[in-house]
Amino acid sequence: EEEEEVDELALLGGRRRPGLSRSAYESASSGGEEEGSRFEELESPARLEETELPSRRAREDDVSYAAGFLDGTPRPVGSRRTTAAMAGLYESSEEPEAKPTPLQVEDEGTALTYKEFLARLVQPKSAELVSHVRAFVVRALDDFRGAEDAVRARQPGAARKRRDLLEALPERCAKFFDAAEAYLERREEWRRLGHAGLASSRAALEKYVMTKLAALAFEASRNDEMDARLRARCRALATFVTPEHLDVKPSLCNEVVVDIARDELRRMDSCKAPADKVDCVVKCASIIFSALNLSRADNSSKNGGVSESRAGADDFLPVFIYVVLRADAPRLVSNCDYINAFHNPAALISKAGYCFVNLRSAVDFLLHLRGSQIGLDDATFHLNLQQAHAALGLTPEETETPVPASPPRSPPPRRLDPAASPS
Repeated sequence: EEEEEVDELALLGGRRRPGLSRSAYESASSGGEEEGSRFEELESPARLEETELPSRRAREDDVSYAAGFLDGTPRPVGSRRTTAAMAGLYESSEEPEAKPTPLQVEDEGTALTYKEFLARLVQPKSAELVSHVRAFVVRALDDFRGAEDAVRARQPGAARKRRDLLEALPERCAKFFDAAEAYLERREEWRRLGHAGLASSRAALEKYVMTKLAALAFEASRNDEMDARLRARCRALATFVTPEHLDVKPSLCNEVVVDIARDELRRMDSCKAPADKVDCVVKCASIIFSALNLSRADNSSKNGGVSESRAGADDFLPVFIYVVLRADAPRLVSNCDYINAFHNPAALISKAGYCFVNLRSAVDFLLHLRGSQIGLDDATFHLNLQQAHAALGLTPEETETPVPASPPRSPPPRRLDPAASPS
């Protein structure tokens, strides 16, 4: 994967003052690296006054400045200099912004890679955007740090306040990303990238911010009970459910392919950004589709060159369910909820959306699977489950999912749009 090779300290507008403690939440969101500490109190020399501004005042200034960004209020020319400019990282400019030219429908443009987006952030024209991003991340981390301090101090209502912050985090992030997208569309230096460039910039910004807030954001989406139930149930079902039970043709289910595909699903839990998690699902689906198409090509050669149609949902979904069953992927329900809560809905279309919808369908199918859905009578199904429980040391309560109000059904096969199918 691409690494962040630019100096993120420069992006955040200053250097960390020595002797300052590091927030536990900042450390968690950075995965134990030094990046989290860069969101702490920063030194910002105010050269106009030839004196040093206190770092907290500079941070409050950034947070106040970000208010106009979130509500779309334009910044008055010369109203303030960004913290990055004050720190001498960029040449400040009080020139009025150029009026953006209308973005034509045919301006598709070229998508940016994550490295290219970070490289653009260190350019002087991006100082204002950097200040907004920094203000949002610092404020979010500080809010949770303050709530955690209140919980440790046993202040009344502190635990409830922290839960409220977690519940509000998805909407808070969504508003910020929507505001950031509108900001990019107003700036000529970003608009000239075209539709693909703007969309990829929005995606890269989401990855950058969510990597910093990953620990808190995932906590807001965690469902430990359902994660444990799904994992225990899949372990039990995997002892007796075969590809034939799921109507998977033996020629379409190669164990080597299953092992490679399930490794991608397992890798999803180690990713921080929602888009990276979705990418693991897409790669898993692409591996399955490649194997299905290869199998069909082999069959056509054996049938005297008679070409068979490309693999569709009728072939893909049963194999995908079997891969999910065998994957034993950690925190799969929580990862799906995390993607739903924090990923850009516009990005969940076409190939990515198709793969993610099928993953949710597979998870739901396995949670509510009954013997009649795989050609077993209830007595045989429950007997097999009991034997699996005994062999794995599980209890029925760990694997049984409450029966919904309506009878569970197998996930309906989705007709595959050739333009949307992974290849």
